[in-house]
Formats: sequence, structure tokens, C-alpha cells
Amino acid sequence: MNVYTMTKEDFQLVPERPHFDTPVQPFYSLVIIPQEYMHESGYRCMDYVAVNRNGEPIIRLSGCSDVLEIDGIGGYGDFHGKGLPISRPIQAWKIDCLPCGYLRLFCNGRIVAGNAISSFEIFWIPEKGE
Repeated sequence: MNVYTMTKEDFQLVPERPHFDTPVQPFYSLVIIPQEYMHESGYRCMDYVAVNRNGEPIIRLSGCSDVLEIDGIGGYGDFHGKGLPISRPIQAWKIDCLPCGYLRLFCNGRIVAGNAISSFEIFWIPEKGE
């Protein structure tokens, strides 16, 4: 399957992450899937599908979050235990819309997912050799 030709029904067949903190291999884009149910905050929950370099779905993530924190809370990257960075390389985050109507988020580099909690964090990591 390829996310460019998948239907909304196809996305529901992508296997789910087994546990909220199971590590996920770095990926190249993230498809954002609005859910029918609402978070206790009053905002709609979202599911996400991690996608490899070839546009193939890897795994479905989260489902319980109502906020997507791009490059972590505050956009500082994964600075935990390292202190806040003074500057950051350019990640060039982008969003486009797939033919099925879902949004696809991608950047210059790869993406790694945080745990599936109320606010879902993703982090930019450079391509190998950058």
C-alpha cells in the first residue's frame, strides 16, 4: 500500500502501536487522521500513521491525543536532560493533503514519535550524514 493511493478505510487497516511507549523506528512523514471521538478537553482526538521514505505505512500511532506537538513541546526538539538549545537547524516542516483528504506532515530529515499521551510529540532528526 502507498499513502498516496490509500482510502480512509485502508488507513484503518494499518497495525496499531502495541503500547503507548513502544519505540517506533524513525520515519519520513506522518498522516494525521481525525477521530470521531472527543478528548476530555473538548477537542477532537487524532490518530497518526507513520510513513516510510517510499510512502508505505509503517504503524498507526496515538489516537488519544488532541494536540500534535511538532518538534516537541515549544518546538525546541528533544532537549530533555540537555538544556534548551539556543538555535536549531532548519527543519522545513511542511503539510500537504492526500487524495483521501487526510493531511500529511513531513520535513527535511526524519521524524521520531514520542509516547502516545494527551499531547503527542514528534521530533525532527537529521538524515544520516547531515
